[in-house]
Amino acid sequence: MKNIILIGAILLHHGLLFGQNSISGKVLDSENRTPLIGATVILNNTFLASSTNEKGEFRFSGLSNESVDIRVSFIGYKPYSDTISLSGDTDLEILLEPSNLWTDEVIVTATRAADITPITHQEVPKEYLEKNNLGQDVPYLLQWTPSLVTTSDAGNGVGYTGMRIRGSDQTRINVTINGIPYNDSESMNVFWVDIPDMAASTENLQIQRGVGTSTNGAGAFGGTVNLQTLNVREKAYGQIEGSVGSFNTNKFSAQAGSGLIKDKWIFEGRFSSINSDGYVDRASSELRSYYGSAAYVGKKTLIKFLAFGGREKTYQSWYGIDSATLATNRTQNNAGLVTNPDGSTRFYYDNQVDDYSQDHFQLHFSQDLGNGWKGNAALHYTYGRGFFEEYQDANAWGETDLSFYNIQPVIIGTDTITNSDLIRRKWLDNDFYGFTANIEKVKGRSNLVFGIAGSQYDGDHFGEVIWARYASNSEIRHKYYENTGNKSDLTAYGKWTYSVLPKLSLFADLQYRGVRYKISGIDEGNIDLDIEDEFHFFNPKLGLTYNLNQFADIFFSVAVGNREPNRSDYLDNLDQEKPKAETLYDFELGYRRRGVNAAYEVVGYFMYYQNQLVLSGELNDVGAPIRENVGQSYRAGIELVGQFNFHPKFRWVPNFTFSSNQNIDYNYQTPSGDLVTETTPIAFSPQVIAASDFSYLPIKGLELSLLSKYVGEQQLTNTNNSRLALDPYFINDLRIRWIIYPKGIEELGFTVLVNNIFDTEYVSNGYVWGTTPFYFPQAGRNFLFGVRAKF
Repeated sequence: MKNIILIGAILLHHGLLFGQNSISGKVLDSENRTPLIGATVILNNTFLASSTNEKGEFRFSGLSNESVDIRVSFIGYKPYSDTISLSGDTDLEILLEPSNLWTDEVIVTATRAADITPITHQEVPKEYLEKNNLGQDVPYLLQWTPSLVTTSDAGNGVGYTGMRIRGSDQTRINVTINGIPYNDSESMNVFWVDIPDMAASTENLQIQRGVGTSTNGAGAFGGTVNLQTLNVREKAYGQIEGSVGSFNTNKFSAQAGSGLIKDKWIFEGRFSSINSDGYVDRASSELRSYYGSAAYVGKKTLIKFLAFGGREKTYQSWYGIDSATLATNRTQNNAGLVTNPDGSTRFYYDNQVDDYSQDHFQLHFSQDLGNGWKGNAALHYTYGRGFFEEYQDANAWGETDLSFYNIQPVIIGTDTITNSDLIRRKWLDNDFYGFTANIEKVKGRSNLVFGIAGSQYDGDHFGEVIWARYASNSEIRHKYYENTGNKSDLTAYGKWTYSVLPKLSLFADLQYRGVRYKISGIDEGNIDLDIEDEFHFFNPKLGLTYNLNQFADIFFSVAVGNREPNRSDYLDNLDQEKPKAETLYDFELGYRRRGVNAAYEVVGYFMYYQNQLVLSGELNDVGAPIRENVGQSYRAGIELVGQFNFHPKFRWVPNFTFSSNQNIDYNYQTPSGDLVTETTPIAFSPQVIAASDFSYLPIKGLELSLLSKYVGEQQLTNTNNSRLALDPYFINDLRIRWIIYPKGIEELGFTVLVNNIFDTEYVSNGYVWGTTPFYFPQAGRNFLFGVRAKF
């Protein structure tokens, strides 16, 4: 591994050797010829990019190319692109024309990290998502990005999937869509399955690792994922795509846009259908989703209404299997098992499913206020409702005590029956609504942003017994518990980026967040719930970026993050000490270098936690991970990220993460009953994560890529028990993309994705029940084939 890194570093260094040509110029407004400060200048066939200074100037030197494709963009102006022939020094004057469209990019600027922001981040454009979007969820489209580990309950990336960044699970990854919080307010989890094929309606996304910039919603304790939905397009378009693959996986998606109507109006829409049987037995998914938008676009105004959502119906596959079954029947799924009195299998219940719908509505208003000021405001509403249904088998497992469901015992002759086979549904109906607003000032060397956001969550939780072998005094759809969860969230922040010196910029970010949470009613087992908590957090961030030269810069940041416990933290510990809020101190030091044929970044991080809520390795009765406060802990590591071209036909994009993730003075009980206090590895936090995308482009339109992923050993618990650990794994995928341009079609693309080409048997997730580990096996060799036509 060390030799690979050394070779990569040498190649990257040589890829950055200087040439003899340079290109410089000014970017001006075409109408009044005033300089455009902060315009983005990109040389498309290199890794070089820059922003114009206070005089509208830019410069690139050391270019060895004979010609370069230059692209210049600035919000409120039409983009400029041209091919420039180089022969020594070239000086340009680029005039940008004001656009008749106020673009969507302004909606997300307040929550995004800019190039000079001292925050570890990565941009993921639409083109990257399209390469792999054949029906798998968003985590699987991002699995080759740095420090990221994915898992799938069904084993093939369709249905319930998850991801961890720097060892932090999805409850600790803040996700926003157009700046609107997406994490579930109570669990803080991210259920990508509720918005299937969202990648098809995503223009770009940004991944921030660590605390990241101030944003709306739950605090980021491992990373942030900001999605921006499709930009408005002036020309009408259409797109149809479909895919088929292993495990009866198939996808169909159609989308279209009206283009600009009467110079003011734009309408877009998409419908998607995804189905799969899953790798694991009966781990089926029936997913439907939609996306629609209507926009009024002016020269300095954008009003956009969005509606998107979906319905998922997935057969439960979160039970996992023990080691003996893993060795003999990797696809075994015990969910829905109905047994005979002797314990033998009778059948599997056919509706052991999670059935949930979620609809999102967003109304955005953006305005150019003049003199460098921009304003954004949004209203949002999310409506979710659904249930998961379970057969509880009195001969095998599950909760079958009638008293648990407030059902009287059944007396038959001299026998008193206190247990019964039954089918229950656990419901969640919820409403989430609120607003966001920010104002931004860009002038000269200063960028100032003020923002505020408020939201309210109202969730109704209730359970029903829809059938029982011995129903006694119960009625149809007998309700046996009902409680509510209400959460208020208010955030206010200010961000300031200032160029102190021509090469030195300062970043400051101050955020206040107030949270009030209340749980009340009756829970399962007739437990009275009366929980109320309130938090006030102050999250400051400070950083510096120093530009060493046009090719390289170095940055440092220190940030503080605080966040509240989630619903499960309270309910899973009712008889113990109330869970505590957690605090993170994040230190990041990075070096970025860009050249003609290569670019790379080296980041060192130290994340120190107080009262971190880490995964214990156990699951509760609905398959959600149980967490525990662990006092002091830390995550420290180094990330190496590179991308370079050996040759116009070869491209390599690797990344490596080496880390140490430890609980300090962790208290636990050994299997022999001894109480031990020692430093232990944090669960689900591998020391090594590596990924590689090696591509060969033999002819125009054809790309062959070998995609590789290595994940080191992961502990299932925090007790440093080698018996309770996931083995390291190394998997490889092969992707073949061919794009042609037949007459009458803008683009026709074909993609073949062969996952796990070497048929590696591996496990990406697990948990511990008592002292027994359970595992979630992932699919062996499998394939997806897709076709996409753009009009």
